[in-house]
Amino acid sequence: MYAINPSKKDFNKILSNINGLTTLTSPNGKMVLYSDNNLSLNIFNIDTENSLLLGLKTLPEKCVWSTENTDLLYCAVPTNIQSGLYPDVWYQGLTSFSDEIWMIDTETFTTNLLINPPDTARKEMDLIKLQLDPDENFLLLTNKKDLSLWGLRLK
Repeated sequence: MYAINPSKKDFNKILSNINGLTTLTSPNGKMVLYSDNNLSLNIFNIDTENSLLLGLKTLPEKCVWSTENTDLLYCAVPTNIQSGLYPDVWYQGLTSFSDEIWMIDTETFTTNLLINPPDTARKEMDLIKLQLDPDENFLLLTNKKDLSLWGLRLK
């Protein structure tokens, strides 16, 4: 992963030598959420160059950073991950997940389960395109299985 600075016309290597690397940079550009081919979720602090394993397994593209509180993340986390070559098998549609929704505080490194869709919506969901509304009252989600749109009230 490289950071590009268009005004200086340069780029810097941030992360490398990680099989299956996928990333999601925080809005302030200080933290990088990333996973590897085991879907192990990590936080990398660009200033300190320290990395911390979060203890959850998912893809960063199944997450969204808060812009109100840049220490918060919301992620769709699979309850069961079948063996396979990740992230490729998920991108190719060869496997699907049943996700829970978690909130992660990157300052305290705490994780909280917010909801398990099969318990509340009576439906398994492989969630993608997580978004927060401008006031961050709602988390908007798309179910990859049928492209239906869902919302979760946060406040």
